[in-house]
Amino acid sequence: MRFGGIVLVALLTLGACSSDPEPKEPKRTATSATPTATPPTMPAQAKEDTPEGAAAFVKHYIDVFNYAASTGDVEELSRLSAPGCKPCKRYADKFRAIYAKGDRISVRLWDLHDDEIELVGDTRVNADMDVNEGTIKRYRFGFDLSPKAPFVLRNITILEKP
Repeated sequence: MRFGGIVLVALLTLGACSSDPEPKEPKRTATSATPTATPPTMPAQAKEDTPEGAAAFVKHYIDVFNYAASTGDVEELSRLSAPGCKPCKRYADKFRAIYAKGDRISVRLWDLHDDEIELVGDTRVNADMDVNEGTIKRYRFGFDLSPKAPFVLRNITILEKP
């Protein structure tokens, strides 16, 4: 019986195998972002060639940044960024890649502290923001703008970390 038991186990094991490959999880297909909303509209003040206009532009840029993060639609974010703005391009590329893989960002990444925004010189706006990195951390950013309206963002730097 011992031999028969071994043969039975061997036959059951071989019968369970087939020439078909083992089932695999279907590959995810890249899906384009289908925004449920439109990008934020630029306020009239953000188009003014004034210190207040520069600050309003940065506020608008942050709204567009969060929109791009939550939808994968980076067209407006790219339009508001100068071609040479490396951090701007990295953010846009990152958001595109996340959504191309079928992943999503479901949290607001940057929250501006309106009372902590200041114009420094003619082309830099410094702003304090809460940044969602899994936990909320407060940073001070410098936004370097083009010298005149209509503004575009030329660079983003972190001035102070928590």
